Amino acid sequence: MSLPKKPNLKQRKTDMTKLIVVANQKGGVGKTTVAIHLVDMMRALDVLKAAHDDVKSEVLYGKAMPLLEQIRRKVLPIDLDADQHKPDGRSSLSRRIKGCGIYNMVPTDEQLAEDPNIIKGHFDELNAMILEHDTVVLDLGANVLHSFLEWMEKSKIARGWAKRGLELHFAMVATAELSALQDAADGLKWMERLCENGGAKLRSYLISNWRDRSFKEFEGSSEMSVFEGIKTLHPNAIQLRRGESEIWSAMDRTELPPSQFLAMNDEKLFEVIKPLLPKLKDAVVETKISRGWLIYFEWYIQFLSELVQAGLLGGGQAGAAAGDEAATVGGTVEGGQKKAAKG
Repeated sequence: MSLPKKPNLKQRKTDMTKLIVVANQKGGVGKTTVAIHLVDMMRALDVLKAAHDDVKSEVLYGKAMPLLEQIRRKVLPIDLDADQHKPDGRSSLSRRIKGCGIYNMVPTDEQLAEDPNIIKGHFDELNAMILEHDTVVLDLGANVLHSFLEWMEKSKIARGWAKRGLELHFAMVATAELSALQDAADGLKWMERLCENGGAKLRSYLISNWRDRSFKEFEGSSEMSVFEGIKTLHPNAIQLRRGESEIWSAMDRTELPPSQFLAMNDEKLFEVIKPLLPKLKDAVVETKISRGWLIYFEWYIQFLSELVQAGLLGGGQAGAAAGDEAATVGGTVEGGQKKAAKG
């Protein structure tokens, strides 16, 4: 990815930048799933307004639209990884989200020999790009987080962000595994210290991914101390609940963003999903589509409401009033899991 030169500060926009960093040192915890939905939700309003299925339009306008109107923003998604070796040069985020920047942080041995500070230069250029945009979602690869935090510490960039009024939202995503939670705790502590020393605005989050295991299983276990330790840092809590639907696999395989699937009527969904389920009869596929859309929408509105209520999208608790039917968790690292829905 080609980054622009450092912007002329006298000509730069005057309003502050909102930077959302999605991270964990451990891979496979759901960072990209979170980043995809964050970006797509900020862009979803116009897409969903085009939904022409009467029943779905009523559901969408009744529950989703009030929240989506609050969080609508122009956003630049960036996939920051240390190992982007896809055959076509595309990342998981860029396959689903348009206008995504892919930034490979790994220099060659020759480049390192020529310039030992090349990684710092990469981050400096990335920072220049961030400051040119109003809202940026940074999907931070597992193998980049440590380098990113080291760069922040050595460059004292938090001071520069404080002067600019940059608003930093740091979201650690963790599954119910000791290593993922420990990495989340370490990352939250490190970022809190950096921003406190530099005077930068920081709002931190723990996004608990219930995909593989219930967090309730921690009770009475040795891992509970780590979970309790995170709670003392007071991150805003968001639950990424487990959801199962044909829509999930279809979105992954067709590489379409979530809002496009929510805007489709049953006929269009059938055209997209039927080829993925060639052995099933049409009637069975139609039933799966009908149920699957509702299951996914319920998951979507729940996650959207929690993101708004926690302040990662929108303005926090007050901004979640329109979605209070679905918003059930926010403010503390606690909460349960609804029964996983299967479609």
